[in-house]
Amino acid sequence: MALILSNMKLIYYISFLIIGFFSSAQIGINTNDPDAAAALDINAQNTINFGGLAIPVVSETQRNTIAVTASSEGTMLFVTYASGDRCLEIYDGIQDTWQKINCLTIGPLILWQQDFDTNTTWNYSSDVSFFDNGSDGFYGITTTLPFYSSTIMQNDFVGIDDLNDEGNGTSGFATLTFDTVAVSGNNISIQFDYDIQEWDNNDDVYYTAVVDGVDQTEVFFFDGIGDLSANGTEIISVPNGTSTVGFRIRFRQNGPDRGGFDNFRVVRN
Repeated sequence: MALILSNMKLIYYISFLIIGFFSSAQIGINTNDPDAAAALDINAQNTINFGGLAIPVVSETQRNTIAVTASSEGTMLFVTYASGDRCLEIYDGIQDTWQKINCLTIGPLILWQQDFDTNTTWNYSSDVSFFDNGSDGFYGITTTLPFYSSTIMQNDFVGIDDLNDEGNGTSGFATLTFDTVAVSGNNISIQFDYDIQEWDNNDDVYYTAVVDGVDQTEVFFFDGIGDLSANGTEIISVPNGTSTVGFRIRFRQNGPDRGGFDNFRVVRN
């Protein structure tokens, strides 16, 4: 019995030593040499897979139920909002408010894309074969066109220069068809960039969005007349609850007038 009592006393003695040590020194996790300026020094370099510090994650409603006081100053949380924003926040005990340190906002998310460079998840086909007759006519993927300067078109794009080239092109329309792809969520849109320069009569562009397998009303997008030029980004809204989208765009162009089209994409905002 005496031996057991001695062992218990030893355990208590060691426990008090440990408590006394931590109450008067820095605490190190994964390090035996915590920084002298830190009350708690967490070292990520001594772990096998490394790691970070995960602070409590709460909703805005949950955060508002926390009973904070002036002495809670410096308390940190990661707060999620109904809007989708997610913020690292710290409690300001003097002003009795949660201050946002940094927020991660939900920006546009590209679901599918075809930029004719490295982002090519949205497959397409053309009903008119691409061709290159130099300055006499061109239809296809390019980085430049004769007498064509654009700040909109970057890297590879679909270029058009005399689509009605004798023996290669067409006097009618050339159509790019983008595959039907799955989408989810709300606020979906189809977008593309364009830079059209000096198109004349009968140089036209039409497009059709395909929603859940159904063609929407075709849009007469560009009506060339009198050396008309335009550039920018076209955004086509898709109804909420849509499951699949597709897209077609068709061009008709004759003569030395040039146009570029790029960055066809399906975006969730």
